[in-house]
Amino acid sequence: MRKFFRDETGVGAIEFALIAPMLAIVLLGIMSGWAYYQQNNYMRDGLEVAGKYFLQGGTSEETATSIAEAAWSGKPADGTVAVSKTCICAGAAASCSGVCSDASVPETHWTIEASSVFNDPFFVNPMFPDGLTLYEREVIRVR
Repeated sequence: MRKFFRDETGVGAIEFALIAPMLAIVLLGIMSGWAYYQQNNYMRDGLEVAGKYFLQGGTSEETATSIAEAAWSGKPADGTVAVSKTCICAGAAASCSGVCSDASVPETHWTIEASSVFNDPFFVNPMFPDGLTLYEREVIRVR
């Protein structure tokens, strides 16, 4: 019986069998986090490209939406982009078609918003549950 308890053959295999599942869970968690980060960055990239369109003199909401959607790599089917325009005179909302009371041109603010739902491709990470909403917003001020 003593010989049986002193036998150390196979100890490495037993240790690996105990540690391998934990390492696999950590690896899948890292991969889930990377997928979340990557999807969020792709969405942000689309907004930045649409923002550059306005900074270069663009004025069409439809064109900006199309540009943002085209620049959003791997855009999921439920991904949405919304563009809106507001004008401001002396800190207050104003009509975009006229001039301010001081005869200046109103500041134009373009708001570009994107949202999507993140679904964990590995289904193991409690930090990124299925149905986690991704949201980005960018406001561009044009004079």
